[in-house]
Amino acid sequence: MDRRNTLLATVGLACALGAAALMGAATPPAGGTTKPKDKVSSKDSTKKDDARKDSDAPKAGNASKAKASVGQKAPDFQFTDLNGKGHSLAEFSGKTVVLQWMNPKCPICEGKMKSGEVAKMMTDAKAADPNVVWIFVNSTNPGMGGSVDASAAYLKDNKIEAIAFFEGEGTVGRMFGAETTPHTFVIDGKGVLAYSGAVDDAQSEKKGVNYTVEAVKAIKAGKTPSPATTKPYGCTVKYAKGDKAKSAS
Repeated sequence: MDRRNTLLATVGLACALGAAALMGAATPPAGGTTKPKDKVSSKDSTKKDDARKDSDAPKAGNASKAKASVGQKAPDFQFTDLNGKGHSLAEFSGKTVVLQWMNPKCPICEGKMKSGEVAKMMTDAKAADPNVVWIFVNSTNPGMGGSVDASAAYLKDNKIEAIAFFEGEGTVGRMFGAETTPHTFVIDGKGVLAYSGAVDDAQSEKKGVNYTVEAVKAIKAGKTPSPATTKPYGCTVKYAKGDKAKSAS
């Protein structure tokens, strides 16, 4: 009987010790606390979301990817003229600038040159604004005869003295959306594209108005050219990458 009681007491003691051990594991030590898991505040969450949005946002394009639009500031660009001198559109800030697309092999462009219309247009524009800057652009791809030499000879043969450059890749032409030769763009002294379109109204029923000269006059008088846009006519600009030659009207 005593042996049985002793056995039962031993078992009971073991159970008690086991229960105490379990309770000790679950209870923090004296003077200590259980550290709760870190919580993400709504402010931190917002910062992380904003950081994700910034990383996903498209980056600003460079000047070569910008597009010209009438009424907006014209994108700046750099170029080397036919004499090897470097320029940028920005250097003519404060002056009215006329960009005129040309192609020595375009019969419409050549016809206006040989007839003296282009020279007269430049003279009339200079009379309205002596500080106007004229820049001829040839974006004809080399595979269709575009070159520095061809551009220089074309202007020399027609006695045209002006800044001019050749760009075989057509970067500036595409930037401004030049469609034909000739196609003119007039930029005011603040760098805003004020006019885009045909050189004159030769394709209309009313003939006699040179839109380019009128745009220069309007800017000089502090007015907005009207019309500010017209449909250009001539031969399509022969850009690189297989553009086909055709006439536009």
